[in-house]
Amino acid sequence: MKRVLTKLAVLTALAVFAIGAENTPKGLSKERTVLLNDRGMAQYRELAPMNVDELSRYDFASIFGEQDGFGCYLAYIGDNFQRLHIVFDEIAKIAPLKYAAKGQTMVKGNYNDFGGEITIDKAYRYKEFSEGLDGEMIGKIADQGVIFAKVTLRENDKQKGSGVFKGDLMTTWYIDADKTLRYDDIDSHSDNYANNQFLGVWTSYKTSAQKRVAWGQARIPQSRGFDIGAGDFSVDRKYLKNGWNEHDLCGGVTWRKK
Repeated sequence: MKRVLTKLAVLTALAVFAIGAENTPKGLSKERTVLLNDRGMAQYRELAPMNVDELSRYDFASIFGEQDGFGCYLAYIGDNFQRLHIVFDEIAKIAPLKYAAKGQTMVKGNYNDFGGEITIDKAYRYKEFSEGLDGEMIGKIADQGVIFAKVTLRENDKQKGSGVFKGDLMTTWYIDADKTLRYDDIDSHSDNYANNQFLGVWTSYKTSAQKRVAWGQARIPQSRGFDIGAGDFSVDRKYLKNGWNEHDLCGGVTWRKK
């Protein structure tokens, strides 16, 4: 645990120093500061705190589980960026700000089913909304911002190599002129676009060993030196042997065990 957290602390300091945190809200944890300043368009926005209960009437299940287009989850586990496949088969709202999640993971051909919770606990709105490509979204956004959530996903303890994922999720969203909640892909044309960014730790049931974990859509947080792509996600060739296929970097859910 100490080794994992120490590395995360160092990476946090480097990320904030390299990018700058002038728009980072006060009181944000180190892990969430990394998520905000590392990947995605939210780092370029001025944020205003909002009462998270304002979003309780909306259903974020489809936003978390978006799996078309940029919805494919790219993920790694461990310091060697070993590829982690993860898919959410079911996400359902079970309380105003709490969601139940079920799905499957796969690492090195080892499959595990999981179940768990995603709980929204902080929210911020952009003081200025995205305009979109060539201004196409001007006047079409009623609200826009970012939420943070606590995530706990428990793999089946009867399955080989299983454990628990715990960490923080950052998701960007917007509400259109018809008051409908939308997955925020407005700036997907931008090089640094990313959404549903997760940073956390996986703990083995059997040995209590821990490994850092990160995943996201379009990009992965804390992946500099691994993701060398300018406009799109691209794995450094030295890491391809760790489960990455340069011709199938997303792969959808074709890996999934039926």
